[in-house]
Amino acid sequence: MKRLSDLNIQTKRACFVGTKISMDDILNKEIIVEDFKIEDSTKKPGTKCLHLQVKVGDTQHVIFTSGIILMDQLIQAKEQGGIPLITTPVYVNKRFYKFT
Repeated sequence: MKRLSDLNIQTKRACFVGTKISMDDILNKEIIVEDFKIEDSTKKPGTKCLHLQVKVGDTQHVIFTSGIILMDQLIQAKEQGGIPLITTPVYVNKRFYKFT
């Protein structure tokens, strides 16, 4: 019988590390977005969920949000080679989150 460690199996999923926090925990604070992925939401069928790997100070955190403006901004940043990036999340007119 083979050992799993002998099979040299590599994961194809991005694994984010750190404490799960909410967007409200980082509002108006400078953060580093280290990585992200967008997947189908398991809570709201037909919508997407943004998984964020961020660093606040020296501490890594994970954030889950359905903010489509954040998703759009990060997709554009990645296309321009801008990930990781330094940004400050804000809540605009009590309607949506965006990075500045």
